[in-house]
Amino acid sequence: MTKETKLLSLDDFDLSTASDTPFDLEVLNTKGVKTALTLQVLGSESEKVQEWTNRQANRIRTQATQKSVTGKEKVRTAEEDDEYIIESAAIRVVGWSGLAEPFNKENVTRLMARNVHARMQVLQASNELGNYSKD
Repeated sequence: MTKETKLLSLDDFDLSTASDTPFDLEVLNTKGVKTALTLQVLGSESEKVQEWTNRQANRIRTQATQKSVTGKEKVRTAEEDDEYIIESAAIRVVGWSGLAEPFNKENVTRLMARNVHARMQVLQASNELGNYSKD
């Protein structure tokens, strides 16, 4: 008997599409204990996350270009940096279970703004591409 070698496909290496399938993140409390909250998190390579990231990068570049034209530098505030991180986490969350409140953009943004521990778990899970790969 001859053993056939299965060839891989480019689709086997498509992390962008794989990252569009949400990962179920069981949120831990600050002591590392599971809570009743599960968040559905997109991977950092998902099309939705990449589009948001590119829009933000383009906005920052536009501001830098305006500085070179006007000579006036717009300094980013700490609040703008916080808002960026909160939005970066919120855009990755596409659903949840375990909360009484309905899932919507306002509520997920509120959760990410008010709970840095959950926010960091979302960003970490999203960046862990093994959560989204087929192997």
